[in-house]
Amino acid sequence: MFPDTPTILDLFLTSNPAYAVTLSFPLGSSDHNFISVSYSISPISPQDPPEQRCLCRFASASWQDLRRYYDDFPWDDYCFCAERITEVIVSGMEA
Repeated sequence: MFPDTPTILDLFLTSNPAYAVTLSFPLGSSDHNFISVSYSISPISPQDPPEQRCLCRFASASWQDLRRYYDDFPWDDYCFCAERITEVIVSGMEA
């Protein structure tokens, strides 16, 4: 390897600010420096409480009413992202 070419370890340690890197002198007669890396791990707390789940009884659902609900929904005024579409589907099932 060429002396001026960064290694994968060099790139990782210099581009990842989450790690604290300490470079020490070589141990004994080694020609390699001692590298110490530390990383603080803390538990991730949920930002939102878990949503209440609902149980849908599809056998007793009125599919015609659900079709009417979706036909009448103002789709042109609604954002088409997965989260929003899920809200519309669930609101239709609840209605």
